[in-house]
Amino acid sequence: MTLRTLTKDTVYATARLVGRRVHSVRAILMYHDVGATGGPDIRLFERQMEVITARSRVVPLRLLPEALHGDGSVTVVTFDDGYATSVETVLPILARHSVEATFFLPSGLLGQTFQTSVGPRRLIDEEGARSLAAAGHEIGGHTLSHPKLTTVPPAEARREIERDRDALSALLDRSVSSFAYPKGDHDDATRGMVRDAGYRLAVTVREDLLHGALDPWTLPRVSVNGTMGMSQFAAKLSGGLHVYERFRGRR
Repeated sequence: MTLRTLTKDTVYATARLVGRRVHSVRAILMYHDVGATGGPDIRLFERQMEVITARSRVVPLRLLPEALHGDGSVTVVTFDDGYATSVETVLPILARHSVEATFFLPSGLLGQTFQTSVGPRRLIDEEGARSLAAAGHEIGGHTLSHPKLTTVPPAEARREIERDRDALSALLDRSVSSFAYPKGDHDDATRGMVRDAGYRLAVTVREDLLHGALDPWTLPRVSVNGTMGMSQFAAKLSGGLHVYERFRGRR
């Protein structure tokens, strides 16, 4: 066992030990890929769904405010971008565990090939988006073309946010109430645009559990990727996440 592995195992074990003192944990999980580069493999994702459904109530993001009023643990499962192969992989697993997830889709890129940090990925098309909604999953906004909103002119940022919601609402014939900032990039101005566009909730990529006073338009999430084993997953979904983050130098 290497020193790095031993250190990581110690960090995870410490975080989980601290987390046992917390009776309920509320979290929004953030996925991009499953069964592909950058994401957990299929068997690991299935185990993760087994863990969260055994330990908490799992709801789509639109139902989070109501769920937080109750007692016990609450988990939201979210996917950014809607990679076609990943969606095909996760749908049977979500169905087996009765998980209703939230998929954030860039409406102007549906059916197209999207350039990512690990290479080109094809996104689901409009029919795929309708199928997700028909299966009970929530569709959320992710802008028209996935820009970093703070780097484009304000008028363009507003157009990306508002027209994305209009397009998804028309496609699904239902209101769209949740939003994810592309790459988590936002500031006070873009937050206001999201609120003014009619979104009730918006998520970032800031790593944290849901606790204390929450701003509904800058909700934190817990990132899940392919380098994370079950020990790290359990540590992140415990009250010891703050210990975990301090060990990593993020707090």
